[in-house]
Amino acid sequence: MDAALRERCSRDDSSSSSAPGLASASPRRPSVWAMPYLVELASSSPSQRGGGGEEEEEEEGKGDSRRRPSFLLSGSGINYSPLPPIFSLSMQKAAQTNLLKSLEQMYEPKGVRVARLDINGFVREDDEVMAPKRCAEQHWRLNRQDADSWEHVVNVGDMDALIEAMKAQGMI
Repeated sequence: MDAALRERCSRDDSSSSSAPGLASASPRRPSVWAMPYLVELASSSPSQRGGGGEEEEEEEGKGDSRRRPSFLLSGSGINYSPLPPIFSLSMQKAAQTNLLKSLEQMYEPKGVRVARLDINGFVREDDEVMAPKRCAEQHWRLNRQDADSWEHVVNVGDMDALIEAMKAQGMI
């Protein structure tokens, strides 16, 4: 990371709080400084030309991130299934979804990968589906996809099951 990008990162104060104990980071500010950098990386990236080829044969986990410049966001199914007790967070997630759709339309033609991982449940170490490592693996999988098979949204967990579990516990 060059010095100018490090400086922009250190100045980013994009976190906001919608409720005590609940913090959410806005993707808008990082997208403003990140997208020009990612477009520059994509202009010299094999993945912009469709990926593949022997030069892409890499040991798993050792890839060159310049080959697949990506803007990835963790979201949630509450953007399309809002939950009344946390309606303000549901609104934020819907706004993030709209922002990502706009970024996708603007920057994917330039070779920048734009995607969201919807984490539909409570992240817990003891949950095989919702473990932090599983979520990280899914983000990595999104980043490693070839340009001709990009997915824009990947779901981890089951939003409908989460809603039913919350209802059963009297949370909603």
